[in-house]
Amino acid sequence: MNHDRYDIDGLLPSVGVYEPDDVSDLQVFMSERNMAGETVSIIGGGTRLQFGNKLESYDYAVDMSSINKVVAHNEADLTCRVQAGLKVKQLQDLLNDHGQFLAVDCPFPSEATIGGTLASNSPGFLRWQLAHMRDMVIGMQVVFAAGTLTKSGGQVVKNVSGYDMARLHVGGLGTLGIITEVSFKLTPLPAKQGSLSVNFNSRSEAYEFSRNIFNSYAMPLALSIVDVSLSEMDEIPPDNVSVIVRLGGRDKAFERQVKIISDIASKFDIGNVELLDSRLSATTWNEIRDFGWLDPKIETILKVSSSPVDTKVVEDVIRKVLDSSEIKYNVVSQPGFGVLYGYLVVRFLF
Repeated sequence: MNHDRYDIDGLLPSVGVYEPDDVSDLQVFMSERNMAGETVSIIGGGTRLQFGNKLESYDYAVDMSSINKVVAHNEADLTCRVQAGLKVKQLQDLLNDHGQFLAVDCPFPSEATIGGTLASNSPGFLRWQLAHMRDMVIGMQVVFAAGTLTKSGGQVVKNVSGYDMARLHVGGLGTLGIITEVSFKLTPLPAKQGSLSVNFNSRSEAYEFSRNIFNSYAMPLALSIVDVSLSEMDEIPPDNVSVIVRLGGRDKAFERQVKIISDIASKFDIGNVELLDSRLSATTWNEIRDFGWLDPKIETILKVSSSPVDTKVVEDVIRKVLDSSEIKYNVVSQPGFGVLYGYLVVRFLF
């Protein structure tokens, strides 16, 4: 047994690990565990096992690694149906070969699974233009605790058959059932991609700049406010920040968005505006997405959600509290979605 893989809050399964070969095996196993009154935890890629309430104990780890097939890909209809144990990167690589992608940019896509990403509600940064991951789900298959198999939705985008039960399981952390199969609607790959990096001396200006973009005709793929040098916290003033704006589209649309955002930036007292080509843009966003900017001393990451309009207010409160302590910290924010990632050089004892 790979102990690290099944370590949840310092706990290992008290009985063992079960890795079903297919959904029918999983149904039988869950039915038996339910009748025996035993508890299970679902393991996908293991990248978000710390989400949710702290476990007191659990009997079995259910490893979904083998339920990992691409069941169907309808290129013409921009849909696919995949099993929950499939790695996100494996699916994206397959779709990219056909000029398509799933509009999800979750952390650690080489390890993260489709089911785990949905269950933990961790779609990444691509929600500005391309909506939330739950909005891409058009069908889902779930195994309940008693082993019952239930299906909702279908393989077509315009499906009106019954209630949209799949939304219950997005962010449910597996507490309502085990996601085994998902149907998605897909997105064509943008013909051209890149990012604009705009440096500011003030977080207030960075937020105002972001609001102006949000209210403009520009349609970024993603936007994030980050420290200019996130890996050297001791040397970076807390107000020295960059706004990274990710863009994509056809050539003329891409150039039009660059102009709109550059015109907005010209109204501010900024240090520098840099256009990152597709390669450098991808590298930059991969670093942001996978927490590659973390200092080696980092021991705690906090994700804080708020209403989009209150993101700066919430960040100001967090900073005010932490500034009065001995804690070294910094914050990466997604204005427009109300998400803040704070990283702290401190060990919390609960």
